[in-house]
Amino acid sequence: MILALQNMNTYYDQSHILWDVSLEINEGEIVTIIGRNGAGKSTTVLSIIGIIKPRTGKIFFREKDITNLPSFKISQLGIGFVPEDRRLFPNLTLEENLILATISLGAKIPPNKLIEPTLELFPALRGRLNRTTDTFSGGEQQMIAIARALIGDPKLILMDEPFEGLAPLLVKELIEVIRQIQVKGTSILLVGQNFQASLELGQRHFIMDSGRICYEGQTEDLATNRDVQLKYLGIA
Repeated sequence: MILALQNMNTYYDQSHILWDVSLEINEGEIVTIIGRNGAGKSTTVLSIIGIIKPRTGKIFFREKDITNLPSFKISQLGIGFVPEDRRLFPNLTLEENLILATISLGAKIPPNKLIEPTLELFPALRGRLNRTTDTFSGGEQQMIAIARALIGDPKLILMDEPFEGLAPLLVKELIEVIRQIQVKGTSILLVGQNFQASLELGQRHFIMDSGRICYEGQTEDLATNRDVQLKYLGIA
């Protein structure tokens, strides 16, 4: 097991957002969290990476308690993060965005030695390292955000709404990239609303509603469970 959440409760000020959230991810597995807007999906990811601290409960990464660690320490342990809004520096070049990721990891290896393996998955980005990221398309910016998260060869990557706003062709391309990442042995927690992409990629699935885990199942069950799809996702 690479990640375990145990009865996690997260608040925004006095608002109780996550209620006793528990889940586990195994080594090399893709797990998805699906749900409507406001279900608590992004808050779950932000709690894991340490941007928001749970008020109660525990988070374990490779059996180490990371609940109260700062975000940069969590990243250095081997958890990559692809945020929903990408959070690229638009006026910096692609190369500079990737170099900043090596600095945040505290890496002593020369940046180019870390960046080069990452770009193997993104041949379309090669040759454009000196372009500022605001000149790339939305799909390319998403690729850059994933490339940045792969710096340092993390063992687990958290992806928050990676398909949001992308055309179907770009979604298909991104699905293949995520599969390649898994083949290399990286575990992935994929959070989003794209039901079909989640089914294509995930081995196990959690559905969140009103800050609670209300369903857990394998792909085969979720794909055929019309009652669950209608009740929690609004899929008729």
